[in-house]
Amino acid sequence: MNSVTLSWKPSPTLLHSYQQSIHYCLLVNRWHNFKSLCAAEVAMKKRKKKGSPKKTVWWPGSIATHGLQHPALMSAAPIHDNSTSVWQLCTGTENVYTVSDLTPDTQYYFDIFVVNRLYNTSVAYTGTFSRTLQEPQPVVMQLRDSEIRQVNLQGRKAQRQYSFRPRNCQQRVLFTFQTCSEGQVFVKISNKGQTLASQVINGFGQILLQGKSSYLLQLDPIETLVMSLKMQATTKYHKRDFPQLPKSLKIKAFSKLRTCNSVTLAWLATHERSKYCVYKKKLPENQQLRAKLRDNDRCIGPDSRKKSEKVLCKYFQELNPLRAVTTATIGELQPGTSYLFDVYLIGHWGIPLKYDSKVVKSKKEC
Repeated sequence: MNSVTLSWKPSPTLLHSYQQSIHYCLLVNRWHNFKSLCAAEVAMKKRKKKGSPKKTVWWPGSIATHGLQHPALMSAAPIHDNSTSVWQLCTGTENVYTVSDLTPDTQYYFDIFVVNRLYNTSVAYTGTFSRTLQEPQPVVMQLRDSEIRQVNLQGRKAQRQYSFRPRNCQQRVLFTFQTCSEGQVFVKISNKGQTLASQVINGFGQILLQGKSSYLLQLDPIETLVMSLKMQATTKYHKRDFPQLPKSLKIKAFSKLRTCNSVTLAWLATHERSKYCVYKKKLPENQQLRAKLRDNDRCIGPDSRKKSEKVLCKYFQELNPLRAVTTATIGELQPGTSYLFDVYLIGHWGIPLKYDSKVVKSKKEC
């Protein structure tokens, strides 16, 4: 999309002359081809006077002034003059070169010159032109009301776009996002080109909006790793305020309350009346760390767990945020055995919120 590869037949001059004095030089511009190096230099000088460039760029015509050790002659790095939209570079004796960092969907003209630095002469190849490809437009997918959608993202360029149209533009729309693993996603919600809200999601996040007939969601992963997230747009959330989420998703195990056949867990709750479900899984000794890393996927919901892993579900509400801590004692454990515990907060916003997995080992002797 933004690069063009050029190749040309080797000049016979290189076969019969002192090669260190011969170079291929390339000129790239957006207007037309040039029949000679002299014509190119004259045209560039005229455009520079109109554009008032802030820097001087080298071209073979300045060889006589700067000598054979000019930095541009020693390197194939391009010199780009923004004021005249010209790329100038010498490729040495190489007859293949890729010009990159071009603008998509733009026509460029390419001229190759064989330059003799010793005698300050040049011969022009027949010029050519090419149009860079247009950037593909991202596909915009439709979100249905209250639908939970899981999106896989890979790399910095893995942008995804979704549209959502509420039945009534006066309805509030609650957007919920949950990253499934480590990594951050930049979320931007707009309407007709105007940004309504933006947020970096790392874990769990929500955005509440109102008064638009349609919304465009743009998801951009910040890291280059492979990651996924769940999201939902719903108008069926009728609360006046955001649901209050716990400040931490850590599960604490009380070592003093740990016995041979039971452990006591605690976690932060919310001031709203919500449902909390606890699941456990027995771990072999050699699989503790591996199982914990695998099960730390935040998008694994209760529906994906075995019925035998479910321990209990309880409702809890505490209006005082300083006392919004709930506990659960898990019994019927085997002595000296490691268990992986998961807690799910099942609220009325649609996506179960998974706390960080906790591995606890029961006492071997009591």
